[in-house]
Amino acid sequence: KIVTDGQNNVVDIIATYKIRAAGASQNNSFALALPVPPTAIKSITGYQKLGHNFTINTKGYEEGHLNNTVVIVVDEVNTYFGDALMNTSSITPYKDMAPFTVTINFATHIPSSQLIPPYNPFLIANQERSREIHLIDHKPTEKANLSLFGTGNDGSKPETGSYYKSATYLPWAIEIPVSFDYAYERKEITSAHLKFADWAQSSGTTFKDWYLDKTGYRDATYIYKKP
Repeated sequence: KIVTDGQNNVVDIIATYKIRAAGASQNNSFALALPVPPTAIKSITGYQKLGHNFTINTKGYEEGHLNNTVVIVVDEVNTYFGDALMNTSSITPYKDMAPFTVTINFATHIPSSQLIPPYNPFLIANQERSREIHLIDHKPTEKANLSLFGTGNDGSKPETGSYYKSATYLPWAIEIPVSFDYAYERKEITSAHLKFADWAQSSGTTFKDWYLDKTGYRDATYIYKKP
């Protein structure tokens, strides 16, 4: 929910989150980088702080940023679930987590045109603060290790504004408008969702509905089902 004033400026953002799964064994965190300075924030409440690896201001945002307001929505996802490899394997029990609500109150009302969802959501890999994983072509925060770009299979080119994609243009993170039918642990997304690679490598121009359950779009044997 986005609350605005009479001039269509944003007063509050009220976001409900439900963490459905945590694959691999890394104790990742999920965060949100708003394109406003921390001075614009009155308070942030409802985030799930479980560890001690992030310095959170009394107003609720992460310390150390000038150009963005960073909200650590949930840190240490394995701690949050109580274990690793949750809801991604047929040999581990399913755990249904309750939704929670994060409320962001602005001290300075922000023009709606400046705050367009999904904002800039990202992961922090295994509690290593400098290892950020954003949506494709979304900029890192000031705490990211920029030297990681272009290493391994990363095809980012910051000089051209190209971020967080593989050498073959596959994104490191995705955002879709429906609840995701994700792949089993250790299975490639391209094996489960057969049109995903075509969509990604076309820069999103073909198979824009790759995530839907349509004929020829998926191999259901690779898609996670509750045990």
